[in-house]
Amino acid sequence: MTNMQVGDPHALSKGSTPPPESASTLRLYSGRFCPYAARVRLVLNAKNIKCEVVNIDLKNKPEWYYEKNALGKVPLLEIKGPSGPSFISESLIIAEYLDDQYHDDFPLLPNDAPLERAQQKMLLEIIYSKITAQWHPLMVKEDTAKKAVLIKALGEVEQLLRGEYFAGEKPGFVDLCVWPWFERLPAVELFRGVPFTPTDYPKLTEWSEKMRVHPRIRDSIFSTELMLEFFQTRNPDVGLLSVILATFNFWTSQNPKPAAAANALELEMIILMPSNNTNSGASVGFTGVPMEIAAKDTAEKYANIHRVLGYQQRHPV
Repeated sequence: MTNMQVGDPHALSKGSTPPPESASTLRLYSGRFCPYAARVRLVLNAKNIKCEVVNIDLKNKPEWYYEKNALGKVPLLEIKGPSGPSFISESLIIAEYLDDQYHDDFPLLPNDAPLERAQQKMLLEIIYSKITAQWHPLMVKEDTAKKAVLIKALGEVEQLLRGEYFAGEKPGFVDLCVWPWFERLPAVELFRGVPFTPTDYPKLTEWSEKMRVHPRIRDSIFSTELMLEFFQTRNPDVGLLSVILATFNFWTSQNPKPAAAANALELEMIILMPSNNTNSGASVGFTGVPMEIAAKDTAEKYANIHRVLGYQQRHPV
C-alpha cells in the first residue's frame, strides 16, 4: 500500500489482510502491470490527484477483495464519504469520472463540446479494439498468425494519427487510455518479435516518444527492461525496492568489495534519478552502477544486479 500516484507497492495476495484505513479520500485497487489499471494511474498522475494505491496479485487475489468487487477485477476506485465508501469499477468509467471531478487541471475530454467528446471516445474504442484483438493470447504464447494481426493493426492505427496526438495538440482522453499498450510495445518487440520502429510506424513511434517524455505522463511509465522481465516471469513484484534491497544485502554479504563501491551504490539507491526523468526531489533508481570503481569481476556482478533489477520507475522517499 502506498500514497504514491505511480502505484508501485507490493501486491497483496490470498491470505493477506485488508489494508487499514488511511487519511486518503481516494484509494485505487490496482494491478501493477495491468494495462487497464495503468489507464487510471495515468489520469491520476496527469491531473496530480493524490490517491492511495493498493496493488492486487491478479493471479492469487486476496479473499477480502471479493467483498469490495464481486468480480475480483481491477481497477477499482474507492471514494471515502461521510456515509461510507463508494466504489467505481471499469477503467474507462473511472478515468472519465476523474476527468469530470477534477476537470480544471489538465482536462482530457471537453465538457462543453458533446460531439468532440463522443468522437474522442469513438476513436479510443477503434484503436483499443484493433490493438487488443490478439494481444493477450500473443502474450501467453508466441503465435505467428496472432503476431501478424497485431502488426496489421499497428499499420491501421498509424493512419488514424492525424495530429501531434490522437486528441489534437496535447494528450487527451484517447491518448492516455490507449497508451498502456503502446508503452509495452518495445518490450513486446523483444518478447514476441513484433517490430515497432520508425521505419515501420513513423507517426506512432514519434507520438510514443512524446508520450514517454511528457511531464504529465513520464512518472507513470515502467522501463522496457522491467516490463520485459514481467512478461518473462509474470511476477507482479519484479523490480520492487524491497526486492532490490534484499538482493543487494544478500549479495554484499557474500561478496566483499571496496567500501567506496558499497557507498556509491547505496547512495545511488537513495538519490539517483532515472535518466529519463528530470523531476526534482529524491528518488530511487537503477539507471547505472558505478562500474569504474570496482574490479572487473565485481563490475560484472553489479551489471547482473542492474540487468535483473533494472528499475526506472520513480519513487519519492
